[in-house]
Amino acid sequence: MRREKVFNRSLLILAIMSIMLFAMTITASAASGRAVTNLQQTDDTKTGVTVQWSGNYGEEYLVYLSQDRSSGYQALSSYTSTSNKKYIYNLQAGRAYYVIVQTYVNKQLVGQSDPLQVITTPESVDYKSIKQTSGTKNKIGLQWNRVSGVTGYVVAKISGSKVEAQYNVTTNKATVPAKAGTHYSGYYVYSYKRSESNYIALGYGQSTGTLYSAPVNPQYVADAKAGTLIWSPAKSGNVITIGWKANPNYDYPTGYQVQIYSLNGKTRLYTTKATTKTRVKINNAKVRKAINNKGFKVRIRAYKEANGGAKCWSDWSAFKTIIPQACVKKSNVTSVSSTAAKVKWKKVANTKYYLVYYTKNPYASNAKWIKKKVSAKSSSYTIRGLKAYSTFGVYVIPVVKVRGKTYRGQACEYIRCSYYYR
Repeated sequence: MRREKVFNRSLLILAIMSIMLFAMTITASAASGRAVTNLQQTDDTKTGVTVQWSGNYGEEYLVYLSQDRSSGYQALSSYTSTSNKKYIYNLQAGRAYYVIVQTYVNKQLVGQSDPLQVITTPESVDYKSIKQTSGTKNKIGLQWNRVSGVTGYVVAKISGSKVEAQYNVTTNKATVPAKAGTHYSGYYVYSYKRSESNYIALGYGQSTGTLYSAPVNPQYVADAKAGTLIWSPAKSGNVITIGWKANPNYDYPTGYQVQIYSLNGKTRLYTTKATTKTRVKINNAKVRKAINNKGFKVRIRAYKEANGGAKCWSDWSAFKTIIPQACVKKSNVTSVSSTAAKVKWKKVANTKYYLVYYTKNPYASNAKWIKKKVSAKSSSYTIRGLKAYSTFGVYVIPVVKVRGKTYRGQACEYIRCSYYYR
């Protein structure tokens, strides 16, 4: 997409000039006789320039052009003119030329200006070459192909008729500020050329396309209540599924990556490949063995893929500690009397105590769950007050202490047992 260069030209040029070290403006000074005053460039195109000076009654002028300051000047006309303005054409884009104006009175040469450097509009940046090269939570990197003969480039944020932000660079790279999880449109790259007198010739602006910062990390990582943790130790295989949900208040990420650490956070056990899915299965046997009946720490990062294929990665999230529920299988439930059943489980490392939850009506929509606290030294609990040929539900949650902090296991499943007294 192309923007006309006259769009907010004065604002862009003013900002460019405000950061420059101003050279002394070259206006007319007389070589002899009457001076040509206020000689200056007033406009530019890719193939031409316009110059103007202060005219006086009774004077006529000849304009000369050269590509070299000290020699090679050619008159642009064989006739003098009373006009104090001249459009010079058939020039090349992004080039510097030199202009001299001679003053005549009654066909006699009475004065001549010093050379004034003039410049044509530079070629525009190739819009196909503009690429986003990076994106973090607070900045975005851009790059494009160089344009020959330019002084520098402007990256401007345009909104309606306003220039919201502007960044001037002398290389074909720039960074712009950003906020995590946000995309940006309305950025344009302009090439420009500056003359010795600080005249700015501004190229056409080319759109950068949509720019992306690094995404915000997702929510509800490995949260059983949110349905993003599946860890069923009573089932065969004991495969762990870790999921998450994108934050709806920000741009959705393109993909994610997950890391698994030991419960004490000292050993990295597993790093997944980048995935576009919102869940991963931890089915590596070595990893499962390392975390079974112990737990683990998990963290996640996300990325957004920008134009050109750059992956804009977020920082890693804070670690989340995952404690498994104690493994209770139907085969570990035995009857001890006509009204009682004993539930056994495998011990979980670092446990302070266990919480046994059971219900006598597991099929009810408003089932009442009873909670009992059990010492860490024990790995069983006897549920009493049962009736023969009834069904009850049960699960066991460990409360553990790791490196001075207390964590509670997550309930991912419970078992239903039909009670028969034998």
